[in-house]
Amino acid sequence: MFSLYYLFREMLAQKRRLLLTIFALAWATTAIACMLAIGEGLRVNFGNTMAASGKNLLIVFGGQTSRAYQGSSINQTINLTQQDFNNIQQALPNINITPEYMFNSPSQFGDQTNNLSISAVNPDYANLRNIQVQTGGRFIDELDNQNARRVMVIGVDLAKQIFGAVNPINKILLLSGQPFQVIGVTKPKAQLSSYMMPDNYMAFIPAHTYIALANPQIISDFVIVPNNTGDMAAIKQQVRQLIANAHQVDPTDPSIIYLQDTLKQQQATQRVFGGMQWFLGAVGVLTLIVAGVGIANVMFISVQRATREIGIRMAIGARTYHILSYYLVEALLTTAVGGMVGIILAKGIVYSLTLIPLNAPIFRWVGKPQPILSWELIFIVIGILSVIGFLSGFFPARKAANINPSEALRYE
Repeated sequence: MFSLYYLFREMLAQKRRLLLTIFALAWATTAIACMLAIGEGLRVNFGNTMAASGKNLLIVFGGQTSRAYQGSSINQTINLTQQDFNNIQQALPNINITPEYMFNSPSQFGDQTNNLSISAVNPDYANLRNIQVQTGGRFIDELDNQNARRVMVIGVDLAKQIFGAVNPINKILLLSGQPFQVIGVTKPKAQLSSYMMPDNYMAFIPAHTYIALANPQIISDFVIVPNNTGDMAAIKQQVRQLIANAHQVDPTDPSIIYLQDTLKQQQATQRVFGGMQWFLGAVGVLTLIVAGVGIANVMFISVQRATREIGIRMAIGARTYHILSYYLVEALLTTAVGGMVGIILAKGIVYSLTLIPLNAPIFRWVGKPQPILSWELIFIVIGILSVIGFLSGFFPARKAANINPSEALRYE
């Protein structure tokens, strides 16, 4: 009693209604898919730019006291030292920690002079801070550090600023009159989180080289990465306690050190853009619901017009489930075709958006956000479509299945 041929014939008999319904569904599907893709692209892009400085970092800076404590005065400066580094390294074996010396230095290459922002670091710094070097160069290694070699790695934008189109590798750059050989250029990266200059504009030299030249007594900061991110709160407390004990200041004083927790920043960024994605998705779902209501209304009208025909079919033996499945399948087929067209359109729009050139200077800092229509998002859209298509067809189908055959035959 249920024939797909008959169903298709009846659907095609109302071409205008069918096309308008499919268009409404396709438009709603395109809207929700594009909105979810834009939200996903923003979330991924800003997550990557936040993580460009390194994942799950804790940066420790010296501070100053805000209260008197056992002989220490208010506003006493707390400078980080090698002893602080040794204490933390010995007391916390569940972390990776490296010191960083930051300073500015005049530089000269030929007739060109610049003032550079420089970090003197150990070899493990590159891994902790997610710094990668272009092919043909390398980062500072253990031999460079142990032998206090005068070598340096420079950021990609700094290399363009100083050397232009010339390959910087093996070139000699004078820092405060001292010759340093360029051994590497960093790969370009968008970077939102930074506590000095973005890595694209930084220069890096071996820590032992700087110690041999300047004999610094103060370490600018410690870069810490815990082996288990769940230990971050306890690590912060222990670091504060160790530094307070070494400098004989109040361990409960929150200003004796400054902590920059990139894990917390990254989580906050993910929450913000995750919320934006939910909002955009909700707007798209509402659009799809409106289209579903339209389908339901069209189906109700279709049932009303076919009341006499339904009565005849039931009079000659059609069961309730035959009538129910007929209109339910009609709604699901219409939804499927409209959804398929919508996803194809969304794919085309997303691809077109990725071709738009984003060359403004701001995109070197925040990255180039591009919509991402992943299979996961497509399955989400298909799931929402399936639910809306089923509901929009179920109630009209139930009405049709509950028609009294004797009354339907008298219906004009």
